[in-house]
Amino acid sequence: MRWGHTKTGRSTTVLRIIYCMMANISSDPDVENFFGGRNIFAQSQSPTGVRNLKLVQAQWDVLKGIFLQGVPEIGVEELSTIIDDNTRKLVLVDCREKDEQAISMIPNAITQLEFEGSVLPKLKLSPTSTTTTVVAYCTIGYRSGLYIEQIRKKYPEVATLEGNAFKFLNLRGSLLAWCHSGRPLINREYETPTTTIHTYGETWALPPDGYDATFYSQWLVPRLLGKVFSWWVRISKRSSPGE
Repeated sequence: MRWGHTKTGRSTTVLRIIYCMMANISSDPDVENFFGGRNIFAQSQSPTGVRNLKLVQAQWDVLKGIFLQGVPEIGVEELSTIIDDNTRKLVLVDCREKDEQAISMIPNAITQLEFEGSVLPKLKLSPTSTTTTVVAYCTIGYRSGLYIEQIRKKYPEVATLEGNAFKFLNLRGSLLAWCHSGRPLINREYETPTTTIHTYGETWALPPDGYDATFYSQWLVPRLLGKVFSWWVRISKRSSPGE
């Protein structure tokens, strides 16, 4: 598959404008609410970095409002608290494609295949033995949010235990929010730090200062319209008489 870089095309600009209009973003992003706490790195960005963060928040607000209502989530700062707490068990699940993961991942994260192959079966076998927080992420939180919803529905005995022994959460803003808070990335193959993020598509190529973005080179409008149409069909079926 072809690769692209951070040059913005016409269709991408249109999509970003639509996102902003739908989200009705303000001139100053609500950083603390988005990250789940105060973040100095995000507040010290250049005008371009601030603009990108505003776009990330606008896109997240729209995606959450349309597709992810009711999906439990967690902010980057809240996640960092869990990471720093050695007494709490945490599993980070990367829900992106292999090409994206090959560029960079959050340190200590595992792939979705690894999670389903080795971690999830253990959780299903002993659902009350320990307190574990499972946090999924993708580029901005759309794919990982759908995955969390799928897991919670497929394995309710694990995801909805009394006492919240297990928590399945979607990372708000996902990898883009992680980078906009100044957090590290790693190339897992070479076990080396990196500042390059694969954003899947040009629409989400919104890195902060000090980070670079790469993405699949493809036209995203048909894909987006397809998802919106599928959502509209599901809503229409739910509201149809006799449904």
